Amino acid sequence: GSEFYDGQIECKFTDPPRENLLFAARSDFLAAALKRWRAKLAHLEIEVLDLAATLRRPVHDTPAQRHTVSDILNKVHLESLDNAKIGKILVDLNVKFKGTGSLKRLQALLVSVGDASQIDSLMFPFYSLYDFRVACSHLRSADGAAAKMKTVTDRLGLAEDSGLLEIYDRLLATMTQSYNALTEIVDVGEFLRPNGQDAQSDSGA
Repeated sequence: GSEFYDGQIECKFTDPPRENLLFAARSDFLAAALKRWRAKLAHLEIEVLDLAATLRRPVHDTPAQRHTVSDILNKVHLESLDNAKIGKILVDLNVKFKGTGSLKRLQALLVSVGDASQIDSLMFPFYSLYDFRVACSHLRSADGAAAKMKTVTDRLGLAEDSGLLEIYDRLLATMTQSYNALTEIVDVGEFLRPNGQDAQSDSGA
């Protein structure tokens, strides 16, 4: 209501919703990855766009809200990763990697072009999202869910008793920051001269 009043009555510009900022950051990262590796790292574009459009900041902290929010975020930002395509890129580049999960493979690919410790830190929010989804699964026991949720809050730097709104806000903020930082690392524009030649090609390295 306040945003509508500011925009329509007071003619004030309002900040874009954080959900839009997160999705835009994701799009920028995937575009940079496409330029560098000439392959799409994600698929299911239409389904992902439809799901992303339904994401809203939760109003109440309920098991149903936790399940819905974690499920949407997981499908948009994790399940949409093309695990097979990322694996093929790694094989083509002769990059060694451990694990068969999409996050592990993506991390290995990113480490091939960036500092390993920095990449590890930037991947934390996505692993936190995965754990958040697992913790909110209706199939887990109460003890198992509590233990997994503690992993989430620890990784996000939150108090153990943090509620859904705090977790949601921190997840969106850290994921957006990670996407933006990873885009800068992956962006081939930083490594190419205007004529398209590798900036390091004439350095003798």
